[in-house]
Amino acid sequence: MLNKIRKINIRSILLNFYLLPFAQAIYLPILFSRHCKIKGLYRGGVQINSDLISPGMIQIGYKGSGIIDERYERSIIEFGKNGKLIFHGRVFLGCGIRFSISSQIEIGNNVNITGNTSIICNKKIKIGDNSLISWDCLILDTDFHKIYNNEEILNEDKQIEIGNHVWIGAKTTILKGTIIPNDSVVGAGSLCVGPFFDENAIYAGQPIKLIKRNINWHI
Repeated sequence: MLNKIRKINIRSILLNFYLLPFAQAIYLPILFSRHCKIKGLYRGGVQINSDLISPGMIQIGYKGSGIIDERYERSIIEFGKNGKLIFHGRVFLGCGIRFSISSQIEIGNNVNITGNTSIICNKKIKIGDNSLISWDCLILDTDFHKIYNNEEILNEDKQIEIGNHVWIGAKTTILKGTIIPNDSVVGAGSLCVGPFFDENAIYAGQPIKLIKRNINWHI
């Protein structure tokens, strides 16, 4: 609790009361680092869908790894016109995270996203409960630029879904249409393309493939 109190700053207080209903804001559930830049933010752009609201339950832009220097790694959260960031419980977003949100990102309870990870959302991205995403990952549900065959768009944006209790290794890239099942591990440096179906499995590679079934992992 003392560590959370030390992280409280005027900016966090103002943003909580701007973003959240008063009944939630009085608990100061979201702590924003001084090194976190927020662009395009609007009232209602951030929501907390949880029955339990507690001080500092969501922390954004703070040091999450010994190899990342909070003083020099600035976090950026950019909201588009329809961008929405929804939290379902306790979440830690480390320093250097970069979100570009033009649609909806949902983050479950007890999720830790280590520093320097980038998420670009044009369609929808959902991250399940109790998941861990390591540093330097890239998650994007769009190709940005459209490819046409006559008038037909060949590369529409596609939703990404990361299940419950999933561990994503460092420097992994997750592309549009990817579905990672519950209780899975994705090896460091993997390239994730398309849906996968086996729970309790290890996936790894470029492109990713099933490595081993019937596993479990613990933080």
